Order: sequence, then C-alpha cells, then structure tokens
Amino acid sequence: MKLIKFTAIILFILTGIISAQNDPIQQDKPELTLIVKVKESIPIGYAYRFEGEVLKVEKGVFSDGKLDITVLTDGDGVYNALKADEPNNVFKITFVFNKSGEPYAHAFVTGFVDSEMNSWKIKKIEMYKND
Repeated sequence: MKLIKFTAIILFILTGIISAQNDPIQQDKPELTLIVKVKESIPIGYAYRFEGEVLKVEKGVFSDGKLDITVLTDGDGVYNALKADEPNNVFKITFVFNKSGEPYAHAFVTGFVDSEMNSWKIKKIEMYKND
C-alpha cells in the first residue's frame, strides 16, 4: 500500500514538473539588447527619466529610434551608471520584456515603454566600447 502511494506521489510531482517546463509563462521572456546614446536626465517625481537614442539593435527586433528610460529611485545602481560625468555616453543595455498594454508612456519599472505600449525592464547595463 505504501509503495502505491509513493508511486502515485512521484507521478504527480513528475507531471507537475513536465507541465511547468511547457508552460509559456515559465519560459524565458523576450530580450532586447540595444546600443543607446544616453542624454540628459529629468526628475519626474517617483523616478528619473533619461532620453536615449538607439544607435544599434544587437539582439531582438526593435524599430523605435528614441527611448524614454525611466529609472526608479531604487534603480539598483542604474541611475549612477547612466548619470556618468560625460554627456552623451553610449551604453549597451539589455532589457527583458515586462508586460504589454501599459497605460502610460513612462514605465513604473526601471526600463522603458515602447511605441506599442510594451514595458521593458533593464536587466544589464554596461558602457559600450566600439572595438
């Protein structure tokens, strides 16, 4: 009897693991890697807004030429990275998809909202070195 219960529990757990692996919600979200020239920052109350010009798309599909990058006040060092001493610094920024159907043009995440009202979070940021 105990062996039957044990086998049933193992099968139940394995079924859940296999289902989770095929669940699109659990799979990786789309990413964008953009080369962006970052210009001025403007405080907008709950965050800072940086104006960015997209110079190159390294990963993903993206057609907007400009970005309004929102950096929340707890932006994990992103503010300090973007607010470097030199104006017009160029960064390689990787974004991960956050959600679609955003109601506002400025994100409530450290990232941006594209022209189709999809929000993207900053995953990684580094100075761009054009070798």
